[in-house]
Amino acid sequence: MTHKLGYSINIIGCPTLREDDGLAMSSRNIRLTTQGRISANQISTVLVLAKTHLSQGNTLAETIKKVKDRLSARAEIKLEYFELVNPITLKPASDDDLAIQACTAAWVDGVRLIDNMRVK
Repeated sequence: MTHKLGYSINIIGCPTLREDDGLAMSSRNIRLTTQGRISANQISTVLVLAKTHLSQGNTLAETIKKVKDRLSARAEIKLEYFELVNPITLKPASDDDLAIQACTAAWVDGVRLIDNMRVK
């Protein structure tokens, strides 16, 4: 976006900082109940699942379905979105993309949690 808009800004990506249990670090995490915190760990778990699923030769559509089914089975998690995208354009990825980013947002205990991970 900065390139497209002509801004002279360099974006330097870095890994997401995570708690010991895998949950992405966020000030919003303190608003989770004890049970909500346990449930929220499913968010990072499904990102790893997506990476594993793709590395086993599954298609993007199969992977998206697998992740959505896993999260939908948890009544305490309200999935807002899960997408596999091109990490540069953020447009939906295709099976032949060299790099793919998994992006998700979900609600737990009324707290909106977002996370992403390079899965290919």
